[in-house]
Amino acid sequence: MKSWNDVKVKNFEAVVELAINKDKYKSETEFGLRVTAALLGIPYAEILTYSTEQFQQLQKDLEWSNKPVEHNGKTVYIINGRKYAPIKNPNKLTMGAAIDAELMISNSKEYDIISSLLPILLREVVGNKQLPYSSKDYYENRKLFSENLSIADVIHLKDFF
Repeated sequence: MKSWNDVKVKNFEAVVELAINKDKYKSETEFGLRVTAALLGIPYAEILTYSTEQFQQLQKDLEWSNKPVEHNGKTVYIINGRKYAPIKNPNKLTMGAAIDAELMISNSKEYDIISSLLPILLREVVGNKQLPYSSKDYYENRKLFSENLSIADVIHLKDFF
């Protein structure tokens, strides 16, 4: 793992959730281990088996994560051979999609707003046509995007609303 381009949305959101609840951890070391495990997408139990030396080296290797996430410039995403792209103008959302977006924002936790909005803001592209939003695919697409896109791919979409 060398940059935010390697961190999946779901892992980033897990790190943000830990940061929000940092006061729950009485040990800075435990908190650091949990954040590192979440960032890497590995079980916490696995990171507990690392030696102090291994963990310190891992921390050095992850120093890039102390910098803010920046959009990597991607505007098209290929997942499982299918092409997806963000909508260009949020003012062109259908009223149904706008209501879903509002509901998702209000029902989301502070740490998972991005993955909540991805199924509304990203659409499959077939040929030159972007397919319309469909709420019936919402949860399937949310999982697909959060597990397959990096946070650097989609961080800019949080500014749509």
